[in-house]
Amino acid sequence: MLLCFLAYNFLEYYRVTQKHLNLETIGDVIQNMKKESITDFVDFVYYHAKTDVPLTEIYAKLKLAA
Repeated sequence: MLLCFLAYNFLEYYRVTQKHLNLETIGDVIQNMKKESITDFVDFVYYHAKTDVPLTEIYAKLKLAA
């Protein structure tokens, strides 16, 4: 129960502090956070691939199976 309360409060705090994003509901906040996570992931992989880091090292940093 406490974990649900904390998660809800975190999402609500994010929604209130990010007024410029026009997030109206908790669902909007979750979608926005997923989009940001995916964007960060793609940026990370792209940057490392662009700098000729081997895929096995990228997988290791992401803790993925090669």
